[in-house]
Amino acid sequence: MTGAGCVGVVHTDHGVFAPGPDGFRVLETYGVTVAELRERLDVGLLA
Repeated sequence: MTGAGCVGVVHTDHGVFAPGPDGFRVLETYGVTVAELRERLDVGLLA
């Protein structure tokens, strides 16, 4: 969890994401597809 506008890139065990006003842009995934992440997360993911 982070404040809006404080972070430019988020690294997790599942991938690398760039937060933006419309959701998180998926920059890279690790062992999971974007479709699988969309099913697991309650966050807007932009491919």
